Amino acid sequence: MVYDWENKEEICYRMYIEEKKSLEEIMEYMKEELKFAPSKRAFQTQFKRWDFPSKQNPAHKNAALVQRVKELWDCNTSQREMLRLLNEEGFEIKERELMRQEA
Repeated sequence: MVYDWENKEEICYRMYIEEKKSLEEIMEYMKEELKFAPSKRAFQTQFKRWDFPSKQNPAHKNAALVQRVKELWDCNTSQREMLRLLNEEGFEIKERELMRQEA
């Protein structure tokens, strides 16, 4: 099935980039509010066509974050506490990124 993406770029950009909504949240909104239900892969492809910046922010490339995680790990800090502390300290990191960081 071919979907009409015309007039969808602005709302997708606002939700995905400005509001930092997940792709799943955007898909749900589009399905419920606009009766527009392409696959996840179709959304990903369209976002690339529109040159939306990637939300992938590899934590392992942030030297300060890597060092801080190592310090917390050496102090035997729990993952939940680590996540809380890192976010309080200004590192925007999610649980999944932290798990990858520790590996």
